[in-house]
Amino acid sequence: MPTRKQLEEELGKAWAAMAKKEGHAAAIPKTFVVSENDSDARADTLLRLMKKRPNATIRTLTAQLNTTIDDTRRRMANLVRRNDVRYVNQRYEVKK
Repeated sequence: MPTRKQLEEELGKAWAAMAKKEGHAAAIPKTFVVSENDSDARADTLLRLMKKRPNATIRTLTAQLNTTIDDTRRRMANLVRRNDVRYVNQRYEVKK
């Protein structure tokens, strides 16, 4: 008998395959306004993207995330407040 974790992993894979097959739109619409409840998780997404593309601009990051500039700035402010990113010479840098 499979464990709950194994069942959830299989279900997640099945949902992802179904969404890809049906051609679902991006998970975050451009009109999405972030709530304070999940701001850390959303900021972590931005942090991972910044680590992959260290020279990306805010506009590039916004396009990659398929969201609004305000949402990206809110995520960035959360990262600066958490001390994961710093603002130096009019650029955001990921702390190592």
